[in-house]
Amino acid sequence: MHLIDKIYSESMKLLINKEEKKNKGQFYTPSSIANFMSRLSSVEKTDIKILDPGSGTGVLSIALCLHISENTSVRRIQLDLYENDMAVYEILESNILKEYI
Repeated sequence: MHLIDKIYSESMKLLINKEEKKNKGQFYTPSSIANFMSRLSSVEKTDIKILDPGSGTGVLSIALCLHISENTSVRRIQLDLYENDMAVYEILESNILKEYI
């Protein structure tokens, strides 16, 4: 299982039920989409900044950072994450604080 698939799967186990997500208008990027979207990125700098204004569980940001670290010469990534649902924020914080790279 790819790392992003594992993060997504574990995160989904901790989240609220589908009906509550729908009522809150929440959508979490599936790991397959996160991996696909990260491969679309093109970086030519050595230091970059990434803004994720609806971070959710961090799957998309983590996929992007992993892709960049594995396929470019970027030395530094500044990642600014925003999430307003505290239950989701706790999952995001846990996912981001894990050492993946």
